[in-house]
Amino acid sequence: MTTNRHNILHKRQQYSINQLKKIRKDNNLTIVKADKTKTILIINKEKLKVEVNNFIIENHMEQLDKDPTEAYQKQIHQTIQKCSRLIDKHVHKYLLNIKPMAPQLNVYIKTHKENQPIRPVINNVQAPSYKVTQYINKRLQDLICLPYTYNTKNSQEVAEELIKLQVNEHMRIITLDIKDMDEFFDQLSQECEKARKYDILILLRDFNAKIGRENFIATVAGKYTLHEVTSENRKWLGQLAVRNNIIIKSTCFEHKAIHKGTWMCPGTDVVNQTDHVIINKRHTSSTADVTSCRGPSCDSEHFLVKVTLRERLSNALKNQGRTRKRWNIDKLKNEENLNLYEQKINEKLEDTSGIPDVQTEWNKIENVMVEAAKESLGEKKEKRNECRTAIQEKNNMRKIMLQRVTGSSKETY
Repeated sequence: MTTNRHNILHKRQQYSINQLKKIRKDNNLTIVKADKTKTILIINKEKLKVEVNNFIIENHMEQLDKDPTEAYQKQIHQTIQKCSRLIDKHVHKYLLNIKPMAPQLNVYIKTHKENQPIRPVINNVQAPSYKVTQYINKRLQDLICLPYTYNTKNSQEVAEELIKLQVNEHMRIITLDIKDMDEFFDQLSQECEKARKYDILILLRDFNAKIGRENFIATVAGKYTLHEVTSENRKWLGQLAVRNNIIIKSTCFEHKAIHKGTWMCPGTDVVNQTDHVIINKRHTSSTADVTSCRGPSCDSEHFLVKVTLRERLSNALKNQGRTRKRWNIDKLKNEENLNLYEQKINEKLEDTSGIPDVQTEWNKIENVMVEAAKESLGEKKEKRNECRTAIQEKNNMRKIMLQRVTGSSKETY
């Protein structure tokens, strides 16, 4: 019956999907994502094409007569061979796409703005320069560590600070767009939700977040943190901790300040605690200690963080306090007891006729077997103290032998 029900539900779902596909095809519709939200929009294809064409015209984009992807691929290959100091020779072959393609243009709809303009999104995973840019970016991060000196709350604060600046003709202002932290923490939260309830979940990472001692962060962090005020990045880290019932364990142990800092700003003595150890609250007692070690050379501005884990394996009561009965099956080796056991079962099974369902019949058979075993076999008496008694006797005989060493006492021992 379960299979038939599932088949019916599957057919209904498939019918609904086919109807939606038909509506989309008949009305020339398409599905796109909204910008900065998780909303899905249904829009007319022709209207979307007009928006994309207007965007291309407004930004003075032109159509090329020939695809330059292969030419770019050759130029990148030649450049990689020349950069022997920055790029190792054994990774050259891994930095080029086997089948390079021109980046594809996708669009999101800005539903939070007037007239709902589009936001272009370029998918350049198959582009010739994708892998080499990822590699160079990682190498530059290892070679150049920029300090996080200036933080801003919002664009309004930036505008107010810019007004106060006195800019002359020899100065330039450069603006950089930061990576979308919301997307990263949403992805991390989804991975945390996949963990099973009773598993230990541990997150180890440089979250670039300074945890303070305010009351709003006290539910997910300890009071022994290095900083007094929480940085702006705590918003994402705090939401992640609350949503997944986890705790920032690296702020829960009392140490000297020198053993709390995890990152030193290059060229200064400023030390911050940005590398954190996070564990689910169910296993919070498993973390015995978290401390920073300045001695080991890690070839980095970050110090080694040592975590001491102590996990206790619990023995769950499977029988919930009930003692399991053990029957004296050794009596079945005797033919007389075996015949008696079979006779008891046959006598009690005669009354099992006319039972309405299978479950009731099985319960009846189970009770018959238990009653027959109780009457004919009896419970087995466990001899738990046999080893203890034997050891005690051995120790007593050893004492006697030590008091008077003779041939008979040795033989008795």
